[in-house]
Amino acid sequence: MALDTAEAPRLHGVCPKQIKFGTVKDLFEFVIRCMDEEGKSSENNRLYLLDAPHAAVHFLGPDTLARNVRPADATAWLREIHKRGVKTTHPRAYLSAAFGRGIAADNDPTKEIEGTLFGIEGNPVTAVGGRVSSNARDRKLSLEEVKIFWDEFPGYASPAIVAAARMIIAMGGIRVTEVINSKKDWWHEKRTTPLLRIPKTKNDTTHDLPLTAHAISILKEAKASSHPDSEYLFQHTTEPLEPVTPNAVAKAVRKFCDETEFERFQPRDLRRTMKSHLLDHEDDLREEWIDIWHNHGQNASVARKHYDRAEYRRVKSKVAAAVDDILINAHS
Repeated sequence: MALDTAEAPRLHGVCPKQIKFGTVKDLFEFVIRCMDEEGKSSENNRLYLLDAPHAAVHFLGPDTLARNVRPADATAWLREIHKRGVKTTHPRAYLSAAFGRGIAADNDPTKEIEGTLFGIEGNPVTAVGGRVSSNARDRKLSLEEVKIFWDEFPGYASPAIVAAARMIIAMGGIRVTEVINSKKDWWHEKRTTPLLRIPKTKNDTTHDLPLTAHAISILKEAKASSHPDSEYLFQHTTEPLEPVTPNAVAKAVRKFCDETEFERFQPRDLRRTMKSHLLDHEDDLREEWIDIWHNHGQNASVARKHYDRAEYRRVKSKVAAAVDDILINAHS
């Protein structure tokens, strides 16, 4: 902690000369330590704030007093991040949250003053402009955002809701309702080719999909933690014989976005997200194959007619493999 008594506040029982104000490095290390103690994933915060070559600590100066950082300093760092082709939404959110934690730590009336403060009078990131939100109806999450959501959502929702959200992603963006309303006997992980069999889709058809490797892992965890008397895989928190509701999933996602300053999105945007990444996949998957996977109405029906049964299964297997590849790349 750096010593600074020039403008030390008058605190009952604490001599101004004894007060030490934390540096930028002290603040960021404090934030990471708190997150680790709370069981929250701190990997991305650590990366942007401390570890990356262009992390905030290097730009702002590790020995700079946190209380002396101004909006212009935060803006300059984010401008540098932007010039390097990195979206500023998440770096801005992590920096803002760090200063917010510092302010909260100083002003916690339940803790004794021990002569160590950050002395931050206002969050310098709050005034920083730029696009920090978007229309949730047409959101496509980047691979980095998919990783962040996958890793950090468990701290903001029940295990059933987390598993359901991850399953939507792991199954390449199939419909939200087809996942959260699914019953245990729709999921067959012990077959030669594990699959999900949706008895009646939005298009009034039966739809079989091979399970991705990520989906198999989630399925095993969900079944192991589910209520034995419930027919549903993803169960309501207080009424385990009923499935989780769309509203509960949407509410949990909003909570996650608001509390982490993650750019807002809705659960159904995960479908658009995964389809977009499949279309961009380096294996050049045909759009008709992806339409088959997502059961996109007439497009899927027309494409279906061009393949015999064996080839139809191979097409789905190729898409499943691509989904796993996308998620592996997101975490690499």
